[in-house]
Amino acid sequence: MLCAYKTLLSNRRVVLASTSERRKEILNGLGFPFTVVQSSFDEDKNRPDTSDPKEFTQWTASQKALAAVEDLKNHCNPPDFVIGADTVVFLDEVILGKPTDSEHAVEMLKILSGKVHSVVTGLSIHYKSQSGYKERLTSEVTRVKMATLNDLIINSYVESGESLGKAGSYGIQGLGGSLIEAIDGDYYNVVGFPLHRFTTEMISIIQESNEPHS
Repeated sequence: MLCAYKTLLSNRRVVLASTSERRKEILNGLGFPFTVVQSSFDEDKNRPDTSDPKEFTQWTASQKALAAVEDLKNHCNPPDFVIGADTVVFLDEVILGKPTDSEHAVEMLKILSGKVHSVVTGLSIHYKSQSGYKERLTSEVTRVKMATLNDLIINSYVESGESLGKAGSYGIQGLGGSLIEAIDGDYYNVVGFPLHRFTTEMISIIQESNEPHS
């Protein structure tokens, strides 16, 4: 869908306020250049006071992007678009983020074993306008059914090291894909970046600005 705007975006400065390799790989697939920056927002020390996963992830994604905007807006080449994202797993009214260590990862996978959970990603796009930066804020939800896992499978998977650094302690794009029976929704959202949602929001922003495709 964004291929129609590839030339336009190639002439704009797009910034991804995330050092996630998974998000970088997904965005790379769209074919336009972008810059990766590490947001100065510390999500580990600043958590929103809410148990709603959409509110939680949208707020965190917004803060990540906003911090990057503040850091870059006065540069000689300020960004036209700044993208922030945050992903969590949600089950039984509990938000599960990234595990703190291997024991925590084992605990999370035991909770998810044999159940259907939600993967929720908040997406923030700050974009430059004549009146300054505006924000488009949204979220995506994908339902995921995890297989019933015994202790051997859980421990072996955690020992692989793949569970660390991932919401819910698994990566569907790697070994963790073998733990998943089914998904309902955007696969890329489970990886960490809701590709279709991002595409539709970007097209909407571009069309509102009345810019030509190329």
